[in-house]
Amino acid sequence: MDLQTTLIGVFIALLFIFPFVYMNQAAKLRSRKALGHLRNLALQHQSDIGMFEYMSGFSCGLSTNEKKFFAMKKHGTDVISYKVDLTEINHCSLNNINRSVSGSGSSAIVTDSIELVFHHTDKAAGTTVVTVYNAEQDNPTLAGELQFAEKWQKTISGLLQHGRKK
Repeated sequence: MDLQTTLIGVFIALLFIFPFVYMNQAAKLRSRKALGHLRNLALQHQSDIGMFEYMSGFSCGLSTNEKKFFAMKKHGTDVISYKVDLTEINHCSLNNINRSVSGSGSSAIVTDSIELVFHHTDKAAGTTVVTVYNAEQDNPTLAGELQFAEKWQKTISGLLQHGRKK
């Protein structure tokens, strides 16, 4: 093999690999920025972030020491932030709002919204709803948001049950 063929082969390989490397680095940067914003929110409430996860414009974190849940949802230029004190929460549930759509002989289930619902121990306080996914504002195609919300609901429920056992 001559040098020219080798250089062309390396160039073509780099041409195909570069977009994947770039997308991966951009995702890491978005995740780091989201963690920074979430840490700032936690600091405003004299807390820290022990557990953190980011997905599609939604970031959430948990302070297991202070038992606080923080979340941020980005809608274009607007950012909605949530702070939930888990010591005031009885339990956490997942609200998956979907509907059945039928057309041309087949039907499909379309998810409109996925929410984490925090039920307060004080019934007068009601519930706190944290929207993880909303089809009107987010990408209409789900990309793991349901599994993401289920994971966090189980994590929070486990923390709440562990707190009650003490």
